[in-house]
Amino acid sequence: RGEPGVFFLACWLKGRSSIAGVVERPCRACEACEKRTAPMRLSTAKAAQRAKRSAAAVQLLGTTTRPTSSSREASRRQPLARHTARRSAIPSTTPSSSSSPSVVVESDAADPSVSSVYVAGATGRTGQRVVRELVETGMAVRAGVRSQEKFEETFKPLLQDGEKGKRLTCERASLEDASTLNRGVSGADVVVCCLGAPEDEFKLDNPKRIDGDGTIALIDAAKASGTGKHFVLVTSLGTGRFGWPASILNLFFGVLYHKRRAEDHLIRSGLEYTIVRPGGMERPGDDYYKENKMVVKPQDTQFGGQVSRTQVSWCVRECVLNRQVSANKVLEVVTAERAEMKKKRKDDEAPEFVEYDVSVLGDISKISAAGDATIEGTPDWYTSRYAYEPTKLATLARTMGFRGSAPEAVNGRLAMLGLVASLGEEAVNAKPIAQQIADQYLGVALVFALVTSSSLVPLIKGVEIKHADLGPFRAAAERLNGRLAMLAFAYLAGQEVLGSTDGGDTRLAIDVAKDSIAKVAGVVTSLDGKGALFAAGVAVLLGGTTALATLAPFQLLLSGGNDEDDE
Repeated sequence: RGEPGVFFLACWLKGRSSIAGVVERPCRACEACEKRTAPMRLSTAKAAQRAKRSAAAVQLLGTTTRPTSSSREASRRQPLARHTARRSAIPSTTPSSSSSPSVVVESDAADPSVSSVYVAGATGRTGQRVVRELVETGMAVRAGVRSQEKFEETFKPLLQDGEKGKRLTCERASLEDASTLNRGVSGADVVVCCLGAPEDEFKLDNPKRIDGDGTIALIDAAKASGTGKHFVLVTSLGTGRFGWPASILNLFFGVLYHKRRAEDHLIRSGLEYTIVRPGGMERPGDDYYKENKMVVKPQDTQFGGQVSRTQVSWCVRECVLNRQVSANKVLEVVTAERAEMKKKRKDDEAPEFVEYDVSVLGDISKISAAGDATIEGTPDWYTSRYAYEPTKLATLARTMGFRGSAPEAVNGRLAMLGLVASLGEEAVNAKPIAQQIADQYLGVALVFALVTSSSLVPLIKGVEIKHADLGPFRAAAERLNGRLAMLAFAYLAGQEVLGSTDGGDTRLAIDVAKDSIAKVAGVVTSLDGKGALFAAGVAVLLGGTTALATLAPFQLLLSGGNDEDDE
């Protein structure tokens, strides 16, 4: 154990090693072996413990046969051996087979005590892929389903595949019946929740019933069972903080709000948890990984991006197998185009798939885990017990206060809309601003209420203007345009009230704007070279001053750089 001779011999064999206690990784090249610090090892005690727990789990999950230690390890090693023997082949991505190429299913952090898993939503598009990946690792999997017939239809090839079929059972479950959930999670080491309101069912209460209340009921059942060590919950990007375009999903009857309810309940439950927030999964197919590599980021950092359901199932599998690495973490899963594919596309070459390691265990290990709030006396226990939760009134007062971001945001947006609308109305119907408001006071009041409420809701929920980042629609641009619109609207409205024509008629704001533009144009055309250079310098100075005032507000200077209220 640990001698270089054993290590290099295992790499040379590149298959199922007969050396007791060694589980080899598929090597990318023999010369790379020298850079590895040590082979992965399973001690005799761990192997025996795993075999014992696997037999007990299979018995609990209703399987009649008990796999021996050798068959258990053989089934676990089989995907790796197959990968090593067929290194150059493109892996299968059909739903009926494991579609993970060169994925490391064993690691130094792998928990040998995890041998049984309950998967809720197992016949869904994400859930069925998760089930297949977990069965491939040799675990006993119990699928929580609504229909026995759909289960048999979905997993027919797997159920007919000898040992794999024996490791897969099902349990009919109803989210409204706690007893079915209790039976489902009983005896399972890990619970994986892939529940989600189906897009093809147009029912107003589906997100609340499934993504919210149903998931919360499953969490309660897992906690009450006493056997669950880990709960893996698959939700969506945008549940933690409002961000475009992920938060557009909330138009689907508040689905993100209800997913967030389930996340909060899981975090407070005391169970070890991993929350997986995938990006958009509708468009990418199972071959999406060939050109786009999965990337795992910390919570509330990603608001857009795509990932395939197959890639999400790989991430879930690694979380299940490596509880010590993934416990008490929130993972946001998206993809990035592979560098070699991007280069080939740039050079107009046909992108050819080159096999690579799709494991994201390294990314997961870099993300900080939340502390265990269930251990009395720890800082996290005190934080959860005595955490300050401001009331809605206090949050509203802080947002609308002098240091809050709501007043300037609301006034700037109203000024931009009012300036464009009033100048357009004057150009068409020659009505002054005061008359426009008098004639359309109900419409003006409605627009004022809509803009104010739509601006306040995300601000009260903790979203700041600085979080806006969608192409040209950035916080700095909105702040600058809003301030300019407020100044222009106030000036033009003042000119209409205070100024008048020679005949005593009200001078329209659009006429003031036209006269101002004409005067500026006349001054510019009359300037010589030195004058033009001076005017350009003054314009640059004013623009730079305005930009600095926008990007570094006086509020920041007055508060000494302390922006804790904004974090």
